Parts: sequence; C-alpha cells; structure tokens
Amino acid sequence: MAGRGAARAHSVQAPLGAETAEVVDQALFIARRIPVKVFVVRTEGTRDVVRRHVERIAELGEPLGVKIAVEAGPDDASPPGSLVHLVEEDLETDVGIGLDFSREQRRGDLVDAIETVAEHLIAVRVPVESSIDWAAALTTVQKIGYEGPLVFDTDARGSTKETLVRARTARERMERLMADR
Repeated sequence: MAGRGAARAHSVQAPLGAETAEVVDQALFIARRIPVKVFVVRTEGTRDVVRRHVERIAELGEPLGVKIAVEAGPDDASPPGSLVHLVEEDLETDVGIGLDFSREQRRGDLVDAIETVAEHLIAVRVPVESSIDWAAALTTVQKIGYEGPLVFDTDARGSTKETLVRARTARERMERLMADR
C-alpha cells in the first residue's frame, strides 16, 4: 500500500508477443513497487494468441489492482472497432482499450477512432509533436467523458533537456486548448 506522497503511475506499457513474457513480468514487477492503474499491452499475433496473453496478464494484474488495456500494435492494420470487438466478445475478463493518437492519426480519422472506443477507453498516448488537430481531438476526448491522463509519447531526439522542453511546450498548448472549452 502506498503511503501519502508515494510515487504513483497511471500506466505502464509493454509489447505483447511470444518473446515478451519476461518483459511483461518485469513491467508487472513495477506494479508491485509503485501503484499502477493501467497496464497497456500492444496487440501482436493472432487473435487467439492475443486473447491468451491478455487473459494471463489480467490474471497476474488483478491481485495488484491493475487494469489491463489493449492497444493496437504499430503494424496492426485492424480498425479500432476490432479492439472493441476483442474486449466485448473475445475476452472473458474485464479489459479496457488504450489509444495511441499518433497511430490513429496516421490511419486516417482520429476523432472517429476516439468515438469508436469511447466506452472502453482507459489509457491515451499522445505524441509530443504531430499534425493532429488538437482542438478536435481534445473536444472529442471531453465529449466522450474520458477523464484519465494524456500520456506523452516522446521522440527521444536530442538531449533529455530538449525532449523535456518539447513535452512541456506540448502540455502547455493542450492546457490552453482545454481551458478554452
């Protein structure tokens, strides 16, 4: 149990695949030390492989109070509706959805993706730099009632200081947009 002022993390992310069992175990180990609300797993492999892995991870995370979110992998061509089908029909455990705004922007319609997964959305990753229409994306996030954090996905170019400056600038821009709503 974490005491007052103890470190907390909203989410931890690990890839999903046959060779990643050790990585998943290490990431769940973090949840034993630092309270974590959501464990985000990227989907890789067949639907059956994904189902088995996600259910195993959910079983391991349950005693830690960690909720599992599935997120489409970077090479997954499936539309966001496939993730909805996975969590509603294929899985026998309570699992949410994580959404990578950058990936969905590249695929076409970010606003539509947010609306499609709305009922199950529990984790959001946003790029520090992108051509996303932030006003439309943030309006949609508010409209669907998502209240979790927007976790920045940084491109580690340049120094750590430069990366943090880019992240701070992006956060300030989003805060201004949210304040205008």
